[in-house]
Amino acid sequence: MRALLHLVVFGLLLVTGQTYAQSKDNSLQNYSDFLEILFYESTPYIKVKKIDATSSHAAVVNEQSSFWEFITTNYIARLDYDALQQIKDTTVVEKQVMYHMEQDTTFNHLVSTYQAKVIDHTQPKDTVTIDNILNVAVKFFNITGINTQGHYTGRICVGIHALPKTEKKRSPYLEAFAFDAIINHLTSETYPFYDDYKESIYNVYKLNLGTNDEEQLLRTQGAIFIQMFQSPQLKQLLLDEYERKKDILPFILKSKTS
Repeated sequence: MRALLHLVVFGLLLVTGQTYAQSKDNSLQNYSDFLEILFYESTPYIKVKKIDATSSHAAVVNEQSSFWEFITTNYIARLDYDALQQIKDTTVVEKQVMYHMEQDTTFNHLVSTYQAKVIDHTQPKDTVTIDNILNVAVKFFNITGINTQGHYTGRICVGIHALPKTEKKRSPYLEAFAFDAIINHLTSETYPFYDDYKESIYNVYKLNLGTNDEEQLLRTQGAIFIQMFQSPQLKQLLLDEYERKKDILPFILKSKTS
């Protein structure tokens, strides 16, 4: 009887241990598992790192590192770089930055909600349309200024975009997905949307859009957004990327027929 009791207890411990290990392996809550603190000269920054391919959630990080790069760049409160510069021990700085992330309520909410929708399946995924995605995607095609020769300057960047000034209600996951798709296909021959971007800039040169630089830039940017919204190459890229990554995305793309 005692031997049987020991066997039952041992069996329960094995089951409990397996359950715990699976839960831990499926979790994104330990940020150091997929994020690391690096330094540019003496300035710390957060970088997404590849995780062990045998992990059950490897795909959610390794197959969309730019997705998480966008989230960490745009949805973590700005670090106090002046204070961090006073700390000479880089190990201490790393711990401070990691603690900063762990205390950031916006970032924590985005990670935990992503996990609930994609990994744990305890929350339903949001339903969106391709127009919803295009609306945020076009905001990455920036006109940043007019140079001394009177030419427009443009930039596509993780931290410089028009989303804060155009979206009353932000859509972090759509933004991150769109950025991930765009930044990883800038030179793609399959989806030459960058040619559409250059063509849209060329087109606005034909129009008088303002009597001063500020007015001209504002109207030019709007004209670029409209043209990129109509880009068949950009739309196809986003549709195909969704199909490739839909299992690791926290939203469902509504089809035109549904």
